[in-house]
Amino acid sequence: MYVDIVGEEGSVHQQKVSMTEGRGEGAFFIPSTIPSGRYYLLAYTRWMTNFDDYFQAPLLIINPYEAYPNLELSSVPKLTFRKDLKLVSGVQNDIAYHLDVTNPKSFTGKLVDDAGQEVSKIQIDGFGIGSVQFTPQKSAEYQILLADTAGNVSFHPLPKVSAEGYQIDFEHKGSTLNVKVSSDSEISESLQLSLSAVGQEIFRQPITTNKFYSFKLESSRYAMLTTEVQNQNGQTVAQRNTYVDVNRIAEVAKVDTFSTRSEVNLDFDAPVGTYSVSVRKKLALTIDQHLHAVHQAYLPILDAPVSFNQYMTSDVANQQALIDLTSFDESKEITEYVKWLPEVREEILTGKLRDSTGIPVRDQFVSLTFPEEDYQLRVSKTNASGQFTIPYKSSRFDHLAVLSTIHPYAPYEFVVQEAFMETYPEFNFKVPYLDSGMVAKLLARNVNVQLLNAYFTSSPIDTKSNGWTRPFQYDDQYILDDYERFPTLKETFTEYIVSANIRENREQVIQTTFNPGIGQSKLPPLILLDGVPVLGEDVFDLNPINVHSIDIILNQSFLGPLAVDGVVDIGTKNHQLDGFSLLDYHHEIQVMGIGDLKDVPTPEWLENPNTHVPDLREQLLWIPNCQLTSSNNQVSFYTSDVSGEYDVIVEGFDTNGTPITMEFKLYIKQNLKL
Repeated sequence: MYVDIVGEEGSVHQQKVSMTEGRGEGAFFIPSTIPSGRYYLLAYTRWMTNFDDYFQAPLLIINPYEAYPNLELSSVPKLTFRKDLKLVSGVQNDIAYHLDVTNPKSFTGKLVDDAGQEVSKIQIDGFGIGSVQFTPQKSAEYQILLADTAGNVSFHPLPKVSAEGYQIDFEHKGSTLNVKVSSDSEISESLQLSLSAVGQEIFRQPITTNKFYSFKLESSRYAMLTTEVQNQNGQTVAQRNTYVDVNRIAEVAKVDTFSTRSEVNLDFDAPVGTYSVSVRKKLALTIDQHLHAVHQAYLPILDAPVSFNQYMTSDVANQQALIDLTSFDESKEITEYVKWLPEVREEILTGKLRDSTGIPVRDQFVSLTFPEEDYQLRVSKTNASGQFTIPYKSSRFDHLAVLSTIHPYAPYEFVVQEAFMETYPEFNFKVPYLDSGMVAKLLARNVNVQLLNAYFTSSPIDTKSNGWTRPFQYDDQYILDDYERFPTLKETFTEYIVSANIRENREQVIQTTFNPGIGQSKLPPLILLDGVPVLGEDVFDLNPINVHSIDIILNQSFLGPLAVDGVVDIGTKNHQLDGFSLLDYHHEIQVMGIGDLKDVPTPEWLENPNTHVPDLREQLLWIPNCQLTSSNNQVSFYTSDVSGEYDVIVEGFDTNGTPITMEFKLYIKQNLKL
């Protein structure tokens, strides 16, 4: 999985995460060089990029060493309504709106008629989302009046009122959805009401207006529903979407209190499945939010005023308003051409090979080498478009790699394709307004973070071995330290190497003594230097003092599509091409490794109760891959010196793939004995 942290100026962090059976975890450190601002975390696999698909989550990063870029509160308000908004007289209308300003909470408003009389007050949440219910009168005109804290007033007219039309109303009661179609028309006509989920119709029945109809939804796969009303001619006269939450989020009413520096054992009554478990100090509702998984086909990311996932943790009463504002597209165009192969077994490197004029080079062998004591060598062959695809085993850390052309060793141009996104969607990078009280809380948290970084360190990643094995089993091996050293590589081969030789002024300067047999053409051998393919004449002058070993394969060998008559593998002492400079048929690249998950800091006072080292952890527990079974539904952790309210979030998927979220709170009070 590829992870990007994207800001207004582009990506500020990229990372790979290893996935096993669709699950993986990672961690990253935010350096002080990243400026304050709104960022987005993007996560995607190579296969998802074929369909412009990705996961996104908004991040607010605050750099305490620089001024926070607060925007002016009094900006020109932009109020938008749903695209197909239509007011119907004589029945209750639900009007959803979105106020696109930096600080929506600084605005107040009301709905007024054409005489200036107040019909209803309006409410706006922290995301700028709100809705108002009222019954329009025939021939009347309505508008919304907004006022900010500076006294600026703006007017936003609503569409004209129509005497004909229908309005759809919902009542949510657990897994039961009540639907009513309202109309002020005195003429009764035959209507059909249908409910669809993910493009498939699940209910249909004839209805009459101004009456509720109940529908029992047994499965959370019906999360997003489309309701349509059709007349006797089959024409759609009303349509509205709604979100049905079938016991998805369970908030435990019980709130427990613990003291600082004490053990906590938590039991979860959750279905068998795989979850993440987080216990973290709560900062503020408006900027410290958690995203929940929802079960539906496609979420409105681009057209929505805010991400629907993000909004799930805001005002639940206004979720319907967001749905009304958004155009849901429950169908996706099928991609005919797939550019990226899925990385199911190994990582994949792709690129193109071109000559000096830019023309693709076809049927050319291309190798990828990770030089190391146990190096990794893979070979591919370009297609008609000059493209090569090379799978390779991942490294646990960033690693130098070398691309080479083989047979012939030609100086072609390598164009390596980036696995991360090359372009990013247009996001809203406006930062939320922070008042002085919130700034004070952030500064206090910053002190805790600095002390935590000073006293707690994560275990370093072992970079000694990637678990690679050489691609060949050698027939002969010569360790040069076992022999008297000669001043030249030619003399070394002549005196010690039996199954290979070195000769100047011939097509293959270094070759094995392998003979393919009568009537069979001889193939060129493969000469390697720390696993990197080279020409024999290019290592002819290599200083033998830098050479550790020479390994020989005498027989014909195969490596992917490449067949060779023997292999001569020269290994340097540092296994990093010691004393050799890459040539024009080589191309050096840096391949990002897959880092391990950093350890969550363990409190030192567990080993030494009398220690004076402060424990200022605000993330008390983080288990990204917690397997809950019928007999194992408990986790344990220790509280820190930081008192206050903590959020406990258990989230994941049960064995049926249904998203499950459990939320409850813990309060930690200062232990007076300490």
